Amino acid sequence: MAARKKRGRKKNGRPHRAGQFRKGQKPWNKGLDLMQVKAISSYRRPTEDQEGLYVNKDRAGNILQNDTETLNEVGRTMVLRPTKLAGSRIARFLGKKVDSDEVEGYRIWHAKTAVRACARAQRDHDKHQPDCEGLVRLSFKGEIKKGLATVETLVCDTCKYASPKRKFYTEAKRPGPGAKIAVPNLAVQIAMFNSPIGVRVLREMAAALDLPVPSKSGLQRMANRYSDLMVKKNEDDMETWRETIYDIHLQKGNPPGSGIPAEIDTRYQTPLRSARGKKPGQPSPNSVTSLAENVTPKKLALAVHVRNKICPTRNLNEGRGKPVPAHKCPANIPEEAVIGDEKQAARDVAKKMLSGRRKTPVGQLVEDGDSSSSKGFKEVMMEETGQKVTAFKDIVHLGKGVRNRVTTTKWSKEMFPGQDQLERNRVRDRFGNDLCKRLNTEHKLARKRFPQKKKMAAKMKQVMEAIPYCYAGDHDRCVAGSLVCRHPRKWKFKDLPAKARENITPSSADLKLLQKIMEHRLGKTALKKTRCGRTTNKVESLNRQIGKACPKNVLRSRTFAGRVASAVHSSNNGTGMSIAQKRAAANIPLSPNSAVVSGLEGMDREQKYQRAYKMEVPNKIRQQAKTTTRFAAYDIRKEQGTYKSKVVTGKSKGKGKGRGKGKAVRKNTEHSYSRDAEEESPDTYSSDEE
Repeated sequence: MAARKKRGRKKNGRPHRAGQFRKGQKPWNKGLDLMQVKAISSYRRPTEDQEGLYVNKDRAGNILQNDTETLNEVGRTMVLRPTKLAGSRIARFLGKKVDSDEVEGYRIWHAKTAVRACARAQRDHDKHQPDCEGLVRLSFKGEIKKGLATVETLVCDTCKYASPKRKFYTEAKRPGPGAKIAVPNLAVQIAMFNSPIGVRVLREMAAALDLPVPSKSGLQRMANRYSDLMVKKNEDDMETWRETIYDIHLQKGNPPGSGIPAEIDTRYQTPLRSARGKKPGQPSPNSVTSLAENVTPKKLALAVHVRNKICPTRNLNEGRGKPVPAHKCPANIPEEAVIGDEKQAARDVAKKMLSGRRKTPVGQLVEDGDSSSSKGFKEVMMEETGQKVTAFKDIVHLGKGVRNRVTTTKWSKEMFPGQDQLERNRVRDRFGNDLCKRLNTEHKLARKRFPQKKKMAAKMKQVMEAIPYCYAGDHDRCVAGSLVCRHPRKWKFKDLPAKARENITPSSADLKLLQKIMEHRLGKTALKKTRCGRTTNKVESLNRQIGKACPKNVLRSRTFAGRVASAVHSSNNGTGMSIAQKRAAANIPLSPNSAVVSGLEGMDREQKYQRAYKMEVPNKIRQQAKTTTRFAAYDIRKEQGTYKSKVVTGKSKGKGKGRGKGKAVRKNTEHSYSRDAEEESPDTYSSDEE
């Protein structure tokens, strides 16, 4: 049987023989043109500190040849192995280390414990070495770091005395087996959960303060433990508040078993419309649904439900192709679940309202205009208690809908005054802002004068007929139709530019479009959904407080629920009282004689003062006046020149009959706000008199 001829692979369409090259064989690249290789233009041997300025490397130390900047380089530079330097970059900056046993820097010690430990060590030294007149000092070699706390050893340089290791901190008992926890390590978690900082930032702060830097793993384990504790503490606290609120609800004359009024909203880690091409499905990894009561002026949060898809342990092991070990999974919904299912989230919140020692039914629920939370609430309340839930819409979100409709609607060119489309668009947006306030004010007065639904609907129809003519300067219909613009008082049009006030001229087609927009706020359906005039401002404010502890640019999974619970607890109890209760729950209560007590009392006083100040009517009037003044200054600046560059009237240099006459010519100058006042001349800008 003939031997099979060994063939190699082909390269560029020619056979490439495998094995050793033999006599008589032709090279595979014979007759081909050689590629022109760029010659190496220079050689560089950087130091270890400068190596990162020449090349990028992976974790194994290999140069990344496909790096963008490497490919864009002109010429070829051969980067040689770097010159090794003694020590680290930070060590070279700080200087040579001295072999010393002294303790340098700062430490966190419990004052009473530390003083007693030092006094006890000195007495013990004097007892065992009566002839030695030396004083004990701290030993760096005998120091043991326990997170932010330390265990110290005191020594004497004269007689070589060394004390037993002494703890310069107090300890907290843990509920289960294991070593006791140093109080500073647990107390710092309370501060971390009340702020956006995490493990890395805390380590940076400790380094900047010249404190012993705790390990990342130790801080993370403590954060996990405190997170579970905080979730339970907040659930107990909200249950207590639910009982209190329902008692107040009954004291107001409501029959037993009736539902309380409440508001609900959902916060997402990322907008559901974002992350296109980055994540499959809805991009937000978690959501928080909050419910606040409308019984008291404080509007406390009574129930919170967290939905989380992310589990770092599962993702890490699945990415490595390993089985997922047994662990406490922070994810409570599967990855394929719809994170934007507000109906299901509302069902979970409703079940929490009906749990505990006492059920707290909900009778009225305020939600966003596009939310489906009320559907889930209605189902659970009807199944569990037979309670009917009336759904209302937030008037703030309806107002935003009016503004958006004004901006996106195509109006006639004659409706808004202005020399060009840019200026007309600016007047259009300001008109949307003013119209939103006008409709809200009309509705607010109508709720006071017309408690009957039919009379209010009839009056609002007259209001919508009068408003377009009011903006055009015709106030004849306002006397009979409007509740705000009535002789001798008129609507001020504060949000409109001065030139556009009473100068809005809608066409017949514009009137129809404007009528549809106003019906979105004052139509029969809208009046039915906004009969109580309530908002979701409290839960929106709670979302901002949650954002303080869980910023959207940082993804947390294991401690996410604990941070949300910490923010809700602070919102309900105040910062000062919340800190005191959290320390008590962690079994590290504050002493009544502690210097911190006055600071916590000051925090609560400041919060109460700021809340009262913001709700005062004179303060609201001042804020509105400031806004009007800023808009007026903005309009004056716009008249002098465009916001980005000056506009000077003049003739255009373009060719053609009649081209450029009377038109504004834009000059490429610097921003008008960046020049000194004396450099700006009124003659430089266009004016109405020219």
